[in-house]
Amino acid sequence: MKNIIFYIHGYNSDHNSRKFKALQSHFGAQFAYDFMEWEPQSNFSQLITEALQKLDTYDNPIVVGDSTGANFACQIAQIRSANNKTTQLILTSPLLDIKHRFRTEEAPFAENLKNHLKVFEPPEDAFIMVANDDTVVDQSKILELANKRSTIAVVEDNHRLEQFEKWVILFLTNHIKG
Repeated sequence: MKNIIFYIHGYNSDHNSRKFKALQSHFGAQFAYDFMEWEPQSNFSQLITEALQKLDTYDNPIVVGDSTGANFACQIAQIRSANNKTTQLILTSPLLDIKHRFRTEEAPFAENLKNHLKVFEPPEDAFIMVANDDTVVDQSKILELANKRSTIAVVEDNHRLEQFEKWVILFLTNHIKG
């Protein structure tokens, strides 16, 4: 059975995310693909349970979390780890602590969403991509700690990673293992 890339989009996105499509386009039939689609009022406990069930048959699934979705990706990896299961974790522009989010007045998060986000240190053994011009999430803590814990790529881009297709080719092709 081929491995899976399981994608969790960021705030105000969905399964039609250009990043998810770029992963599918670049890696093609090498992987199976699935996603966790959410909205601020979603039942996150149920969505995470469903994601864990989908990933349960894979030995080392690739979980990609973008921005707010990175927080949920870390939650999934943490639960899998507690059950002695490995996960290849890839985080792009990750929101690991809501206190590190800029512009909270411009785009406030719903209480339901805020209540389901956890605080994470940069995880061990992850691939983390951050933009040098991220005006949405303060990535300074990740930059301080990640080199000791994870592989990090600082790219010339903004929070939305407008050049994501380029970064997939440059960085993720060598990091993702089938």
